[in-house]
Amino acid sequence: MFFSRKNMISPQFPPPSKVSFHFCIDTELETVTATGIANDKTAATRASGWKIYHLDPQLEEMLQVERDVLDMVKKVEKSLSNLSQCATCPIPSDVLDGLGEIIEGNVARSNRIISHLETTRTKMVKLLDHRPTVLDLLSKSSTNKRSSPFHSLPHKLRT
Repeated sequence: MFFSRKNMISPQFPPPSKVSFHFCIDTELETVTATGIANDKTAATRASGWKIYHLDPQLEEMLQVERDVLDMVKKVEKSLSNLSQCATCPIPSDVLDGLGEIIEGNVARSNRIISHLETTRTKMVKLLDHRPTVLDLLSKSSTNKRSSPFHSLPHKLRT
């Protein structure tokens, strides 16, 4: 029995013309301007860096946990090296060598994770250096329009 393979030209896929012109209508595309960002209600809160302040202690805790794991793995490595020097060791030497390689890999993994977490934390905190400039740009770009429909009414109709 012969089964046909599915391919890209098959009628089960949409034609390429429909896929390539998916977002080409101007009304579907929204242009982002500095004024639009500045008038967003949460722009000042986001620019103040509150997420970074909340993520910083979490990263610090992760660093501490990883350092504790590294200390424990090094203790196991030290005890394993003492065990391999023992003449009456019940564990074969090839098994001890395999365990030593696994432990070395875990030490290298922990060191890499610690270095990556430290660089991530320093780069995140460095982002806060730009906060005054960003807040100044947001305050300059924002308009003082009232978005309430009440304020768009003529003065005579307001009661």
